[in-house]
Amino acid sequence: KSHLRLGMAYKSVDALAQFHASAFQRPEILSKVSNRLCRYGGSYHLKNRNPKELQHMVQAWDDFKKCVGPVAKSGFFDDIKMQKLGKRILDTAEYISNELSPSPNCPFATIVHGDYKAMNIMFRGKESDFDQDQDVSDIPTPLLIDFASTGVGLGMSDLAMHIAQIALPEDLENNNLETKLVSYYCKCLKDSLPDDMQSVYSQDDALRHYRLATVDYFRFILGRQWKGATLETFEKRSKDTNFAMVNRDVEAALKFVERTDLYLREIEQEMKEQRS
Repeated sequence: KSHLRLGMAYKSVDALAQFHASAFQRPEILSKVSNRLCRYGGSYHLKNRNPKELQHMVQAWDDFKKCVGPVAKSGFFDDIKMQKLGKRILDTAEYISNELSPSPNCPFATIVHGDYKAMNIMFRGKESDFDQDQDVSDIPTPLLIDFASTGVGLGMSDLAMHIAQIALPEDLENNNLETKLVSYYCKCLKDSLPDDMQSVYSQDDALRHYRLATVDYFRFILGRQWKGATLETFEKRSKDTNFAMVNRDVEAALKFVERTDLYLREIEQEMKEQRS
């Protein structure tokens, strides 16, 4: 049902961290990346998307509420902020995108894959070759493919997309998978950086970037995938592993909404404090 078994999920995060470490805060490399590849790394980066997606954000949210309302838990949409989530995403989209768009000389800037999903992560062998509880160190490093959207960005933009792509709702709720994968990414990134950069990326900075990136990816999913969506749409996508889990499973989508609302409240407070 999931895109990746648990050990494969951890190994894919390790591979991602190593990829990011290769150019982390290295402006001499990132300047070339910016000139030769994508200035704004990421298939879902706001500047790479159709402006109509943003214009339809409020309607897309209304469509989603209408679509999943009958199957969501009682009171899920009752909170006024939840009711206006589409408008809140619209109002914060530019700020969030700017915060996730470093220049080659900016702190924490690196090379981002731009479309980091299971379909672009190639493991040797068949899925049945991997045990669910297999030690990560026993799994070969996968091959990454499809660099069409590669460019300069923040590594958390790749990680936020990846977690939304692969995480089952029960793993998010019962196994705290999101927190575990984010922590594991930070460990792998630190282990892959030179000794003099071990303390450059603090946990606070990493978590802030992850929350920004999660809301940013939600903006893409809402505007691109959920406008006009129905329960039948989710059912048709349920067997297509090229779709993110949040587009295939209604419960995963609702968990994504909850996480986005939580993180967006923190971002809105940050914006309010900056204005005052």
